[in-house]
Amino acid sequence: GCTNSHWMNANGLHDEQHYTSARDMAKIASAVYQYDEFRKITQTLSYTIGPTNLVKENRVFQQNHKMLWEGGYYYYEYCTGGKTGYTDQSRTTLVTMADNGDMRLVAVLLQDDGDVYVDTRAMFDYAFSNFSKVSLKDQPKAEGVSSYLDDAPYVVLPTGIDFSSLESEITITDKREAEGKVTYFYKGQDVGSADVTLTSEYVKEETGYDITPQITEKSGAPADGPSGEEAGLPLAALLGWELLSRRRAAEAQRRERRELEAELRRMRSAAKPGPEPETFDLDDILSEKY
Repeated sequence: GCTNSHWMNANGLHDEQHYTSARDMAKIASAVYQYDEFRKITQTLSYTIGPTNLVKENRVFQQNHKMLWEGGYYYYEYCTGGKTGYTDQSRTTLVTMADNGDMRLVAVLLQDDGDVYVDTRAMFDYAFSNFSKVSLKDQPKAEGVSSYLDDAPYVVLPTGIDFSSLESEITITDKREAEGKVTYFYKGQDVGSADVTLTSEYVKEETGYDITPQITEKSGAPADGPSGEEAGLPLAALLGWELLSRRRAAEAQRRERRELEAELRRMRSAAKPGPEPETFDLDDILSEKY
């Protein structure tokens, strides 16, 4: 989250207790860019509000970010939106998003007394020319990682740097579900992370918790049927199948939850003013299926 920011109001006007950092602004920009409605708004060049009961004529609002205006001096073909800003105290600020088809980047300039658009373009050109995305699924997994929960996990590396030069660090987030996060570093710099499923051996070694189902064998065959060995499957295979089934069910539930949350957000953003819509508990919905 944002750890170097503090605001006293939501309008952006100066206050002595306002402060932020370029990193925090980049985090906020990255988070809000995930929403379709935001991307639509931030890329709109002009918007007209028709006459109302208070104002009789049309009012036209124009996009202030000059890198979006095709044909203009500062136009940048990869620019996908952003936010301008200025106060006498903070000077010129500019947050810009760009996508060249391979990477999505955000550039932040604060208290710039030069040409923010020239500086922003220089930052993007340098990054697109000297860094690239590397798919984690095409690389050896870190020790202790069983699989990736993300659909397309990746890291961003400087041109010419081999994946083998990276160091990795695993954080266990749920030992019972054998889930965690792997973060990769190049010379101490965080270059990417991904949510992962961990091996049972790694979880047990790091936490002492054994996620393997424990079965106590009794002498003689059970009354309701043959044992795993007698049924033609080794006991170890049965245990492995049970663990795999539980993981797949958990992953399916998480995936469906994300899809439901996205659909609810879409429905809310498209809803017209009126009575308060019925609310749903996602946990209740999912519990009916799992």
